[in-house]
Amino acid sequence: IVDGNAKTDVSNRKDPGMFCGETEQPQTFISETSFVKVLFHTDNFTDQTYFSFDSRAEQQFEVYLRYGQHPELYPNRRGEVVSGSYCERVFRDCRLQTCYVQSPAYPGVYPRGLHCRYHLNTRLPFIKLYIENEEFNIDGQRCENIMTCPMRPISSGEKHCPYDYIKIYDGINEGSPVIGTFCGMGKFPYSIIGTSEDLFVEFVSSLAGPLLNTGVPLQRGQLARTCGDSRQQERNMRLGSY
Repeated sequence: IVDGNAKTDVSNRKDPGMFCGETEQPQTFISETSFVKVLFHTDNFTDQTYFSFDSRAEQQFEVYLRYGQHPELYPNRRGEVVSGSYCERVFRDCRLQTCYVQSPAYPGVYPRGLHCRYHLNTRLPFIKLYIENEEFNIDGQRCENIMTCPMRPISSGEKHCPYDYIKIYDGINEGSPVIGTFCGMGKFPYSIIGTSEDLFVEFVSSLAGPLLNTGVPLQRGQLARTCGDSRQQERNMRLGSY
């Protein structure tokens, strides 16, 4: 799936990756642009080889999980796109409900061949990311049949996430200390807490994979008050390095 072209602000046309495998349940791809091209290839075409799809245009307010409430008031809630990139975004002065770190095409299936970079900054001395209510799904399924491909639970560490993953750094870029590398499917059990005003998030998907996984929605959260039970709860959620 090619999202965008030479005239759109963003596009993955240079390296769109490939979806492959079988799926019987309907899946949704929500493009980042108003231009989408679908290319279909098969080495051996039979009457059992096919796909079908339909499309429609939607307004921002109809895609609430992507844009949140009142998207017209927060045009940069999903970050400012770095020129020439498909999914590198900068989030400045993050406050509650103002920074949504999302995989491309969220809440639909994310594209293949991604290497996304997200730069987050806040005025406060600490920055916290969390997932509220929605499910984390990065490489949670390799095929639709759960008997053949059981769902991968939330995992951390590079050796457990060989294909698609999200990596979070405590600082401004890839040279900063790594907080953790994560993949899998389910309720994300952590809050990510940085030690400065900056966090750097990297999201990678393999060149080829199934049309199944919907990615991640991270939000900038508020640190708990440093007293009593709230302080202990925050300490329990803090992550070490992996």
